[in-house]
Amino acid sequence: MVPSSFGITGADGHYCWFHGIAVAVLVMPLLAALHTRHGRINAHRRTMPGLSIGALIITGAFNLMPGRLPHSILLGA
Repeated sequence: MVPSSFGITGADGHYCWFHGIAVAVLVMPLLAALHTRHGRINAHRRTMPGLSIGALIITGAFNLMPGRLPHSILLGA
């Protein structure tokens, strides 16, 4: 058993596109750190807002769509 969201699959046993966002959220901080280390500060400044938007806003919005478990839990639908 994997103790993370990567161990959670759909009812059919397959991963969904949310897992792609999870991979991006893991890779983007490393990319931002590499940008900084190599002196590409402008690239770092573009990467960090993308990480915040992708990790928090986009994922949160899609998790709150009707029919998903977080929507039922948080909004009592």
